[in-house]
Amino acid sequence: PKNGNGKDVCALIANLENLESLTVLMASKDEILDLQSLSSPPQYLQRLYLTGNMKKLPDWIFKLKNVIRLGLDLSGLTEDPLRVPHALPNLLELRLGGTYNYKLFHFEAGWFPKLQILTLFDFVAVKSVIIEKGAMPDIRELGIGPFPLWSMYIFLTDHILDQIVVVMLLLTCFEFE
Repeated sequence: PKNGNGKDVCALIANLENLESLTVLMASKDEILDLQSLSSPPQYLQRLYLTGNMKKLPDWIFKLKNVIRLGLDLSGLTEDPLRVPHALPNLLELRLGGTYNYKLFHFEAGWFPKLQILTLFDFVAVKSVIIEKGAMPDIRELGIGPFPLWSMYIFLTDHILDQIVVVMLLLTCFEFE
């Protein structure tokens, strides 16, 4: 893969001081989405959606204190995509997708204190999703899939089951001969 125009994109974003919503979508899967050179993101940013081939999440994501919606659909990521978003204090909606090479999504107690909507999609290697008691106390909607039927385990405690009002599971069924 080749590097995209990350520095040019970061320079443009840096000049948009009042930006509230940002979507960056790479047109080619062969280009690497590199947004590391943005030192300080727009302070009013509330919605961020990144789609493409990215090796590492930008360090400035930790500084997004006003973000309420975050969507990451990233291939090539070599780090845990939960490392950054759980530190965002006002996050209400998290949408994660892409080729994530780990076998486990583990949401620890205290993570995502305001999160209401969680969507996990297109993760072929993930075998388990664990949500500990104390994680996502305000969760209302959960969407997971597609994944092959019987290939993934979802561990939810009673506190999560009592709160969820919408569940969306996308299954892939296989015929047995």
